[in-house]
Amino acid sequence: MIPQIKPQYTVAWLENMAEIPQTAWDDLAQPLKTPFLEWEWLNNLETSGSVRAQTGWQPCHLSLWRDRDLIGAAPLYLKGHSYGEFVFDHQWADVAHRLGLSYYPKLLGMTPFTPAEGYRFLIAPTEDEALLTQLMVAAIDQFCTRNRLSGCNFLFVDPDWKPIIERHGFRSWQHHSYIWTNQGFNHFDDYLQVFNANQRRNIIGSINDGNFPPTTFSISLEGFYHQLCTGLCQKGSHHDHLWSILGLGRNDHHH
Repeated sequence: MIPQIKPQYTVAWLENMAEIPQTAWDDLAQPLKTPFLEWEWLNNLETSGSVRAQTGWQPCHLSLWRDRDLIGAAPLYLKGHSYGEFVFDHQWADVAHRLGLSYYPKLLGMTPFTPAEGYRFLIAPTEDEALLTQLMVAAIDQFCTRNRLSGCNFLFVDPDWKPIIERHGFRSWQHHSYIWTNQGFNHFDDYLQVFNANQRRNIIGSINDGNFPPTTFSISLEGFYHQLCTGLCQKGSHHDHLWSILGLGRNDHHH
């Protein structure tokens, strides 16, 4: 019997998205439901200066190759804090400090500053997902041990991926979030009708304080994002350059 030759895999840790061909990465990412794991979005976060070591988000992407073919990838970041994650694990950091342990740096898998469900490993559809997931988890374990990291967390994961990664030793924990859905509102006045008169008056007053027309659901996306990150993240995570890359500046309004 002719012995079968086992395929050879190569693991590479990359410091930025520019080291990975866009077409190769997107071949893995674009079939997914979320657009926030695609090469252009992640690269824009880096080239804008929003994601870098100085902001506490050091890119450290895992890639898995067979010869010159990218068959697996995971956007990962070395974190020196927990800001910009929209999941609050400060209690874990506090407990570690009391025990004399270092919680930071940690390795994190998510799209930076983006609390949108859908994170998972990117694996070529023609590959054995179970095998490649095992190889990638082993590479992460080795990386964390070699660099004396406290561990690796994945946030806002794809629900379909959750049981897969749990089979490899990861434990899940629940976190509350709030998602607004449009209940058939055609314009802002429709939305206001669900509130009583006093609530409507307060909402309109708040909008007027922001110099927005009271009957128009109009916000500055850049300004809103900046206020959100400033209020919740406590760290400077917003950069004007990112919005210019996306074509959304301070004067761009969306109705």
